[in-house]
Amino acid sequence: MTHPKPNPSPQPETMADLTRRFSSSPIFIATGLATGCAATIVYLYIMICKRKNRQEETLREEAAQTSSHNFQDRVKMDHEEQIRKNLEDQSNAYLQREAARRQRQKHNEFLNESWQRAQRKRQEKKERTETHNHEQKDNNQQKASRTADHRDISHDKKWACSILGVNLRASPREIKRSYIKMIKKTHPDKASSINKATEAEFLEKAKLINVAYDIMKK
Repeated sequence: MTHPKPNPSPQPETMADLTRRFSSSPIFIATGLATGCAATIVYLYIMICKRKNRQEETLREEAAQTSSHNFQDRVKMDHEEQIRKNLEDQSNAYLQREAARRQRQKHNEFLNESWQRAQRKRQEKKERTETHNHEQKDNNQQKASRTADHRDISHDKKWACSILGVNLRASPREIKRSYIKMIKKTHPDKASSINKATEAEFLEKAKLINVAYDIMKK
């Protein structure tokens, strides 16, 4: 009778055996794949976040530079606008001063011309008046001389009596009294106080009265 051989005692597994056994296990393989995928996802996420951060930093820097440039441009534009406004104000003020100066100059020229015209008119009026007076005086003298020439008044006592208002038989005293009375009525000073227009007429009458008195004295 044969006895069965006892089973040999199992050998303890080594680390290599365990590794080989677990590495060939589906669970291990799935776990490794999952871990690798997770690590890859995490790595990709980290890289995306870093890239996003870099882009954001780049955008912030660009925005800061743009804002700085815009601020500088705005300051420059404001400065140029202020300069342009100052130039416009100065130009407008200059134009207003020039317009006021031209207006004053025109007004002064108008006043000078008006004064000169008035002076010329007064001078012309004065000259016309003097010329008229001289002409009238000359005409009166010529008329008186013609009257004396046309009459032989040196012997016409009738005419002298009619001028003096006496008769031929009047005494020298009566003739003198009538002469004084008539000459007072036709005196040039009295005529000028009454009316300037009758002065020439009174002068002519006074001359005739003097001539008539001379005739009557002879």
